[in-house]
Amino acid sequence: MQVNEMDYMFNYFNKMLQKSSKEYETELIDNLKEIQDLILRFNKSNGNIKSDVGKKLYQRLKDIGCISYSIDILKKLIELQPKKNSLYMELNISKEKLALLNDTSHKSPSPYIKNKYTIYNMDGYNKILHVLNTSMPYVNNGYSIRSDYIIKKQKEYGFKPVAVTRPGFPNDFFPNAILNSQKILLETFDDIHYYRPYLNEFMRCTPIKQYISHFSGAISYVVAKESPHIIHAASNYVIGLSALNAARGNNRPFVYEIRGFWELSKASKEPLFAFSEEFSLSQLIETYLSYEADIVVVICEHLKEELISRGVDENKIYIVPNGVDCNRFVPLEPDKLIKEKYNLYNCFVIGYIGSIVNYEGLQNLIEALRCLKKKGYSDIRLVIVGEGESRKNLEELSRELSLQDSIIFIGKIPHNQVVQFYSAFDICVYPRLKKKVTDMVTPLKPLEAMACGKAVVCSDVDAMKEIIIPEVNGLIFNNTIEDLCRKIQLLYLNKDFKISLGNKSRKWVESNRDWDNIVKIYEEIYRNIYEKSKG
Repeated sequence: MQVNEMDYMFNYFNKMLQKSSKEYETELIDNLKEIQDLILRFNKSNGNIKSDVGKKLYQRLKDIGCISYSIDILKKLIELQPKKNSLYMELNISKEKLALLNDTSHKSPSPYIKNKYTIYNMDGYNKILHVLNTSMPYVNNGYSIRSDYIIKKQKEYGFKPVAVTRPGFPNDFFPNAILNSQKILLETFDDIHYYRPYLNEFMRCTPIKQYISHFSGAISYVVAKESPHIIHAASNYVIGLSALNAARGNNRPFVYEIRGFWELSKASKEPLFAFSEEFSLSQLIETYLSYEADIVVVICEHLKEELISRGVDENKIYIVPNGVDCNRFVPLEPDKLIKEKYNLYNCFVIGYIGSIVNYEGLQNLIEALRCLKKKGYSDIRLVIVGEGESRKNLEELSRELSLQDSIIFIGKIPHNQVVQFYSAFDICVYPRLKKKVTDMVTPLKPLEAMACGKAVVCSDVDAMKEIIIPEVNGLIFNNTIEDLCRKIQLLYLNKDFKISLGNKSRKWVESNRDWDNIVKIYEEIYRNIYEKSKG
């Protein structure tokens, strides 16, 4: 690598550092030193060592979303290994992302948007094509669970939903999950049609234009088969662009549902990503899709406010919050098998079910448990259900604090066992760290716990305050370990208050977050599009 190119890289990362917040400064410095060290090593080394260092440097640049410099490194690697086809594939993918970022047509609404309502010839609004990233039964994360409830409840309400998932899914998640050579496979799950296109075409191996083109074509195939009135896509922008292209090509209204900005989730794990080209690309296209959509659906007030700040018409933004099936998530007597298996009798059980990632703040909950133990509450147990990249670190922390006998890591469980685990908990705690992603996106899991009649304790982040009314349907602590201890201690010492809070949380969810009620908002959205199409 030439010295001037290296200097450009250094300057680029130094600018990132100048923009960084105090919250991330230490981590950013560490990341910058790591990358700068790799640049220096790449510049000084030769032969196979140079190739190995270059691959590591490329991977770090890719991780932090630095598209331009990823291209520079890939070109150097191709000079070193001209017969390695995977390098050319990665280069094409990176070049297309950069071209998409620089495409000025995505920086304002298209002329097409101005008179779109006059061109739809709709004879109804009850048949909906959902365009999804993932779905049940192969993945049971928050995204898939929400999609599953929306589709099932729409069907119960009288709609005729069908769905199509991204190319490659579920085989790109679980190799050979579906053994079928059909170009577009039709599956039936819970009496609903799911189309699975290009089961062996994976996005990580496919240039984005080709991927979107193939996906748009698959969506158009489903439109021809099913004749939906409306195309309704859910994040992220790759899904959205594919669905928008198909909607425009088939003269169908386009609803875009934003369940969170994926770039914020990435930046919460990789702070340098927040200043990258990849981050800017995601923001640009998510905003563009919101301009272009007939209706935008968001899951909470803070997402709506963010879109309005980007210039999206607030009159076309609808909030459809996360919900819960109150017929399924119900208060139960403690599950004896779980109590016995994990030795949870004669103790006060703090429960957490969800992803085990850094921004969930579980390290603070473990510290709070140590605080409670020091105060003499020896019968408190913490049960953590789920998987994620932070599990190993949390297990190490529990051993360092000599809490390994008081903390049980269950791992991932089937979704149909979740209610039984809630029954074994006394309270549930959600100690999310205050970050942009946690301020902006409301989680699903606290609603499940509340529906099961559990008292919940949540951190003071904006999105949590959309679902928690302090001392009415839950408690909010002020993001300190000391206050978290106080809130848990309050529920430990006041059984009647704990039970009352759990009962109130159940009633609040029944009134405000039951999917049977939430699904009615979609009827209003689809009817609104239909009526506007009639002038």
